[in-house]
Amino acid sequence: MGSRFFRQRLSTSSGIAYGPPKFDRYASIERRSALLGDLSAVGRWVSIPAETGGRTLSRDPADDKFLHAALEAQTAWLVTGDKDLLVLAKKMAAEGVTIVSPADASTLPAFSGRV
Repeated sequence: MGSRFFRQRLSTSSGIAYGPPKFDRYASIERRSALLGDLSAVGRWVSIPAETGGRTLSRDPADDKFLHAALEAQTAWLVTGDKDLLVLAKKMAAEGVTIVSPADASTLPAFSGRV
């Protein structure tokens, strides 16, 4: 099974960002802290340097953050149903990231546990 990674959006003194104040009405700082701790236990945080973060890779600028994270995490796979990301499969393969849909991933040996 592959590793999970999470894009580190903001730096704080503790290295963890809890999100903007608008999240306060949904979950307390304590609850968000616990969630981030749980995420840290199952994956790793990836910082995006300005050089990578400044690259435009997708036709939808909102999707670039996922590509930046995949590049910095040096992940081999990005599984997504987003059409704007799926059309970048050839472009990103040249950078070492294979982009596939969930349906396609489910048919690949790399995701079947037999590799």
